[in-house]
Amino acid sequence: MRLKSTKESFAVKKIPFCNLDPRNPDMIADLEIGKLHPHPFLLRSYCAFTHVDSVWILLELMDISLDVLLNKVSLQFKRNVVQSVVLSSM
Repeated sequence: MRLKSTKESFAVKKIPFCNLDPRNPDMIADLEIGKLHPHPFLLRSYCAFTHVDSVWILLELMDISLDVLLNKVSLQFKRNVVQSVVLSSM
């Protein structure tokens, strides 16, 4: 997604409610923390909203795709560590 006024690019993530509980306070807290307290090793979240049956999150766009990143990182770390981190974040 690209903002017309500034040409800045963003990632948009759509999470169907069937994959999560929309009333889950941890989910809301995670989104707020990412928005209010940016960290250099985490993707920055700019906003989130619910629409119909999904949560939509506007995120910082990565410079690299996840599969390329995993291939690079797996050379430095044991595969099970990388898999655990990725799977726990999904």
